[in-house]
Amino acid sequence: MKRQQANYLSPEIQNEFIECCAKKVLNFILSEREAAKYYSILVDATPDSAHMEQTVFILRYVYLKEENSLYEFQERFLEFVDCNQKTGKDIAEFICRVIKKNSIPMIDCRGQGYDNGSNINGQYKGAQAEIIKENQLVINSPCACYSLNLCVVHAAECCAEVINSSVLCKRLITCSALARKNGKF
Repeated sequence: MKRQQANYLSPEIQNEFIECCAKKVLNFILSEREAAKYYSILVDATPDSAHMEQTVFILRYVYLKEENSLYEFQERFLEFVDCNQKTGKDIAEFICRVIKKNSIPMIDCRGQGYDNGSNINGQYKGAQAEIIKENQLVINSPCACYSLNLCVVHAAECCAEVINSSVLCKRLITCSALARKNGKF
């Protein structure tokens, strides 16, 4: 009689293993956040290769490390979520659903950070304004890097030389790429 060995390499078993690991990591993050009590939310979206809007949801909190009794900032990825909503109200509802799904009390939220899109950071109808309606203690902190990028773009728009050199650079890069592709460079 031949002895059979168990095979745990099927896609179903692998996915089940990945799901178990994900739950373990999520529970660790949520327990760490609970010990910290107060937190901030960071949400950013970008289209993937299939042009679907992929939204990343991150928790930021200050956590006391037991082994050295030092406080550390933690930024923990919570999940990727499909969010095709475009209005501030819809995005805020989406954020609240993610928070509620993970049993995180909105009352403990103290900060929020997003890009500078008007649907997110609009003073009256942006998602940040809707979140503040839920919890007035939440402070909005727009992304500094995104703000700097917008400043550079707007500053460059008023200077014809910068615009012309930018157009010239794009054309040179395109020509160079085409020449390499055709083997003529």
